[in-house]
Amino acid sequence: MGYVHEFSCDRCKVMTRNETGDNPFSVALIGLTRVLLCPECRGQYDDLLEANRVTLGATLGSFLQGAPVTETAA
Repeated sequence: MGYVHEFSCDRCKVMTRNETGDNPFSVALIGLTRVLLCPECRGQYDDLLEANRVTLGATLGSFLQGAPVTETAA
C-alpha cells in the first residue's frame, strides 16, 4: 500500500485524497501567491478574471480616447 496524498482547495477547503499523487485541483496565481482551486472555485475565479479584463479594457479604451496626458517639469 502506498502513501495517501491529500489535496485541499485554498478557497472553500474541500478536500480530496488519492494514492497516485495526481493533483485534481487547478493551480492559480493570485498576486504572488500560488493557490489550489477545486473545479467550482476555479470557474468562479475565471469568471472574475474575465469580468476584470472587460472592465479594464473599457476603462483603458476610454482613457486612450481622452485628452493626452502631458508631463510637467518639476
